[in-house]
Amino acid sequence: MSPKNRRHANAATVVLVREARIAYHATGAPIPDARAGSGDESAAYMRAALPTDDPREHFAVLALDSKHRVIGHYLLSVGTLDATLVHPREVFRFAVLAGAAKIVIGHTHPSGNPTPSTDDLALTRRIVNGGTLLGIACIDHVIVGCNYGGPMPATALSLRSTNPAIFVE
Repeated sequence: MSPKNRRHANAATVVLVREARIAYHATGAPIPDARAGSGDESAAYMRAALPTDDPREHFAVLALDSKHRVIGHYLLSVGTLDATLVHPREVFRFAVLAGAAKIVIGHTHPSGNPTPSTDDLALTRRIVNGGTLLGIACIDHVIVGCNYGGPMPATALSLRSTNPAIFVE
């Protein structure tokens, strides 16, 4: 092709797109139907899944299938002494990628006291409402009080048991 016949092409932008990848662990541990249970098994699972000897808050998500079996869990955030940054967007990103029908959320209170704060209740409502829109029900929020390796097991509180109105389906 002669130089006179060459055509000039407009510049193109190439963008590298990275596929979202979240590692999660399949466990198969059953979680009872939250409408029939007290939340004790959800609390027991979160008590085992979250560290209770770290002075920072940890936030995790359990992905459940339609029969309430755990198909994965994900440590979403590690925060500070009295807070951790969590947004429903990240909670449901994991839930969608894991193929969850339902989720259980949970976090630690380094103080050892599992009583929910007003921020805990507000976040729970946001996640429940987001799950309603997406069709992925949040069936419980478990708060685990840290015990720092003490002789007694860490205390855990199921918000579904103490505040069932938040979880109206």
